[in-house]
Amino acid sequence: SALWFVAVAVVSAVSAAAAPDAGRQQAGSGKGTARQARVLEPDRTGVSLPVGLAFSSARSAFYVIAARPDSAAAETDVVRLSPFDLSPASDRAGSARIAAALKDPVNMAFDVRRDRLLLLDDADRLLEVRTDASGDLDPRTLVRRDALRLDLQDAQGMAVDPQSGVVFIL
Repeated sequence: SALWFVAVAVVSAVSAAAAPDAGRQQAGSGKGTARQARVLEPDRTGVSLPVGLAFSSARSAFYVIAARPDSAAAETDVVRLSPFDLSPASDRAGSARIAAALKDPVNMAFDVRRDRLLLLDDADRLLEVRTDASGDLDPRTLVRRDALRLDLQDAQGMAVDPQSGVVFIL
């Protein structure tokens, strides 16, 4: 699905950036490479259909939103996954219920500079939720920021520059 495609695209982009000469040679030949970096196994994570994904390099954790049968839910569950060092599989390490409905869970990113998860809600507000000492999201820290002045028409993803903290919305 789209989430798997994004993961493969990111791995491919990182691989090409890590080896620029190899990336140029492959780009010219029209062939690319992809490798499996992590597997989100439903029996280990409790997430059967991931629809949103963010990674914290500082915490070495994935934050995942699963599809909900009730798309009009006023709350969003975010699961924290801890990747194993010796295994390509990830395990559920924690979860939090955020009091907000999201328009599209693909619009989430982790800000390592400020140790917070950023999301866009269904009213085009930028949400931020900070983590606690264990890396779990703390729903009590939820802050809603007005993003209407950004005039977002059809947001299709988010990213945060880890050096500057600048938030990019596609």
